[in-house]
Amino acid sequence: MVFSTTKQLAAVIFAAVLFAGGDVWAGTVKDGRHYFDELKALMLKVLADNQKLINALPDGNAKSDKLLPDAVYNGAYQTFKTVMGSEFSLGVLNGETDPEKIAGALTALLQASRDTIAKLQQPINTEADGSVTLKKFIPAVFGRLTLEEFRTRTGIVMK
Repeated sequence: MVFSTTKQLAAVIFAAVLFAGGDVWAGTVKDGRHYFDELKALMLKVLADNQKLINALPDGNAKSDKLLPDAVYNGAYQTFKTVMGSEFSLGVLNGETDPEKIAGALTALLQASRDTIAKLQQPINTEADGSVTLKKFIPAVFGRLTLEEFRTRTGIVMK
């Protein structure tokens, strides 16, 4: 489910407040593209770290290519592009240090990722034999794990 404009706006405003309120932004030399790339890398890490839980057959092979980290990220990125609109380009984050502008892109990417994990709940929880086992790898868990890593790596708190 792609989130609505109102929901997106609320998330962007909330993230902008979190970003703008942090002392970590004072004098930072990092630009928006750096933080976007950090978030992407951490999303891929969380997905890779949880492959055994969400995408492993008893023999250790992947049960579905669509649950591999790159595939999940690519799906999330497509949702992100749809939400941000055709006028948005990642290039605008190059050299951008305005926390509000950066927060909007990061919030949209994280929400798109959560939406993608929500859409993948059936394949995540379905075993090779067709039985269903709840893995408890839901959008909220994915988001929490990613944001914990993001805070550790960057010092920036997002919720």
